[in-house]
Amino acid sequence: SAKASRIGLVAMAVSNLRISGCESLSFRVRRVKRAWSLLAATFIVLSTLSEFGFLLGLVCEWRSPSVFSNSDIHHALLSHAFWRGIAAVLIAPMAAIFLGKAGTKYLREVARYLFFAWLGEFSHCWRYLAQLYGLDGLDGLDEGFSMLFNVVGTGSTAISLCLIFKLQLELILGFRKSVLLSLGEQRLLQSLKAMILTFVMVFPLGCLANAGRLDLGEAHFATVALSFFVLLTLALEVVQIALGMLALRKVLRLATYAKDETRGAECIARLEQGHRAIRLQYMRLAGTWPCCILLQVMYVLAKGWLWPIPSMIFMEENILIAVAQFIMCLLAVWGSDGLNGALANGEVKALTEMEQLEKRVRSVQTYEFDSDKGWQEKVEEMGCRGLSLLALLEFYQSLGKDHMPHFNPAFHTTNDVVREAIIPLTSKTKQALAVQIHGRPKRPTKMITHNWGNLFADLVAVAIADALGEFTYGKIAKLLGHSPEKVLEWLEASGKMHETVWICAFSVNQHLSICDRNMGHGRDSVTQLEYPVCHCACPKFMNDSEPRRSDGSSILCEMNKFDDMMAWLAATDRNFHQVIAVDQDFELFSRAWCVAEIAEASGFGMGQRLLVASAWHLERHTPKLRNLRVQGMKASRPEDVTVILAKIPDKDEFNQMLQHLIFDRLLTNWNVLDIAEKLNLAGHMARWQNAARDLNKFHMDSNLLDDCNDRSRAALPNDEDKPEPVHASNPPVLLARSLIGKAIVTDARRL
Repeated sequence: SAKASRIGLVAMAVSNLRISGCESLSFRVRRVKRAWSLLAATFIVLSTLSEFGFLLGLVCEWRSPSVFSNSDIHHALLSHAFWRGIAAVLIAPMAAIFLGKAGTKYLREVARYLFFAWLGEFSHCWRYLAQLYGLDGLDGLDEGFSMLFNVVGTGSTAISLCLIFKLQLELILGFRKSVLLSLGEQRLLQSLKAMILTFVMVFPLGCLANAGRLDLGEAHFATVALSFFVLLTLALEVVQIALGMLALRKVLRLATYAKDETRGAECIARLEQGHRAIRLQYMRLAGTWPCCILLQVMYVLAKGWLWPIPSMIFMEENILIAVAQFIMCLLAVWGSDGLNGALANGEVKALTEMEQLEKRVRSVQTYEFDSDKGWQEKVEEMGCRGLSLLALLEFYQSLGKDHMPHFNPAFHTTNDVVREAIIPLTSKTKQALAVQIHGRPKRPTKMITHNWGNLFADLVAVAIADALGEFTYGKIAKLLGHSPEKVLEWLEASGKMHETVWICAFSVNQHLSICDRNMGHGRDSVTQLEYPVCHCACPKFMNDSEPRRSDGSSILCEMNKFDDMMAWLAATDRNFHQVIAVDQDFELFSRAWCVAEIAEASGFGMGQRLLVASAWHLERHTPKLRNLRVQGMKASRPEDVTVILAKIPDKDEFNQMLQHLIFDRLLTNWNVLDIAEKLNLAGHMARWQNAARDLNKFHMDSNLLDDCNDRSRAALPNDEDKPEPVHASNPPVLLARSLIGKAIVTDARRL
């Protein structure tokens, strides 16, 4: 056993070093990317200014016999360089701004596209200038540099075309994750891969044709191959645009239905914004048809690349390609919503993420295993008690049937379920329920911080809402009450069914701590009967039970290791994060151990997500939250508050972090989101209305950040439709609830 323990500690030390290296590498890569983006933006500005000045000088000396011989070839080359240079000058400001300020993933992709579009036009301009001028009049070098600029320009243009279609694919994939409906994303991905392959084939042939090394008038193999791959590329581009428009039309229909069926001014306004975002992308794709396809067709016809069709010059081909690139760049910028506040907000978010990543790297590098091997083994054992979402949902569905027959999701809290379902269910094995269900250790991907006084249905809804990318959990809780099968279907469609979570109610062995006592004479929230106690005779380990560590903390106790376990999981898993389940009364922020977990996660640089029931609940408690102070938290034992406060060195900084987590991350203004984030929100709205239509049982008027149903309930003139409070002196209510079980009693006198 001692040998196995040492091997385990060595293995975890190696894992810690690996994660530390990955975190450090990720942090360095981000800093390098940021530096390169700023460097590229500077390079674009300086290069474009020099190019513009050079072109201006050439235009001014256009008819000077000392510079040009005024031959037709000189005029043609200067015209080519002028138009491609003008396109580069017009694209340069967009590329520089996006490279310097893009903070979100989608805006960074737009910045890359703009950079390669600019680089293509810039290189082609200098290609013609090299042919026209030579390199400072040195004969023999102009041809070599012309070929170099030709290769760079053609390659950059091809990359920019691939990137513009990759942007479209990413938007569709984002839609797929939020709507959870098939949108033809697999066909889009396959056609994009095929298009990239054809670009690879066209690239060398196009470079040779541009350099005049390919005789396009003869039926050579290279000529036929160039024509074939050009036609195939154009066909695949048409397929890409058509599939994208079909996918957007499908979501647009769902969004239109949602907008037409929704009631409530605020909900309608938010849905109209989502509808507008989808329509914006649809219009962008519609604008890509003439810009990307028709102009390319005219360009290849003018170049004579479609053998055996002879060259058909409608207008100067460089004007066509310059106009096409500029319009496509405008469409990309317009379609990204980067100029409506998303760029500035993305820059702030990027800096925040960098600070968090830097803090996490520092924490991982300085993390040390506990010197007491018994303590460390217990920490690692508890950290491997994850529970899958499928098992959590199955347990929830068994309540009221196989376990806890009188379970009422509208009233029963997590404390009720632990006392009357989890403890009796594990009384034979005397294990944590997560271990009993899975039978083997499972590492969790996240830890849910919650208040046991919260509704158990809300706790389950939080775990599922986080997996599905929801921003509130209220609607998931309602859907669990109406159709848990729909929730299971969404989890399966999202691929998150087997995602594991760490929840203390399931992952802590209750038979080692609280099962044999009913502290404070707790009562069932429905029947008002005192909780039963367990007679398992399992030894109990409290904070000061033997054996103890050098500081007096019990080694076998499982209630004093949450922060150590969280630190170990975060140090050995770079994706481990915290989900904060806020109850409807926001009592979580006054509970000492909940605040301790939030403080530990924040100090370690972990990712944190905060989920509330609805925005209405948040607005209702805003005055209370504005005055939130960690110094005002409470615990069952006063000494716990002292211990936890001692672990927070800077209380004021922690209070500011809580304010930022609640108000800055949760209440995000629609106008500062980029188009990918807006489409994600719109996809969620469409999915909820689609679910309401399919179920035909309840109507979801709420959107992601506003719960109109809660608002309408708050506006009721009386409390006739609200359940009566439960008191021990209300026997009709108690009798009805104990007999009916799940039924919500609203009129005790009638019963």
